[in-house]
Amino acid sequence: KLVDNGTFENGTDGWTLTGGARVVTGTATQKVSGPGSKSLLLPAGSTATTPPVCVGLAEPTMRYFAQKNKVQVQLELGGLWLTLPIGVDLGGKWHPSLPNLVIANLLPLLPPDKTAVRFKFAPLLGGEWQIDDVYVDPRARF
Repeated sequence: KLVDNGTFENGTDGWTLTGGARVVTGTATQKVSGPGSKSLLLPAGSTATTPPVCVGLAEPTMRYFAQKNKVQVQLELGGLWLTLPIGVDLGGKWHPSLPNLVIANLLPLLPPDKTAVRFKFAPLLGGEWQIDDVYVDPRARF
C-alpha cells in the first residue's frame, strides 16, 4: 500500500519536512505508481517523516525508490515514538530500495491487530538525495 502522499504528486500533506526538504520536478524512472513528474528532495541536514501508517504481521517490509538513501522506522510504543535505523545507501541513480524490514510489524501478535509507525528519511554524509513512491509491503516486484 502506498504511504499517504508517497508519490509526492499532490504535495506532502501529513509529512513532516525539516531542513529544506521539498517536492521537486524529477521522478523515479521506473514509474511504479504510474505517470508522474515529482519526487522529494532531501538536502544535506534535512529529514522527511511520513504520516503514521498502520502495520501488522501482513506488512513486514517497506520499499521506495531513491537516489541515495538512509531510512529509519519510528514506532509508537506506550505513547512514545522510538526510532530504529532500517535502510542503507545504495548509490546515485534511481533504484528500488532493498526490502526494509519494518520490525515494528511484529508488535501486534494476532491479525488484524496493527501498530502505528512512521518512516523517517535522512541523507547521510551530505549531498542532495531524492525519494519517490514510498510503499509498505509492496505486492509487486520493483
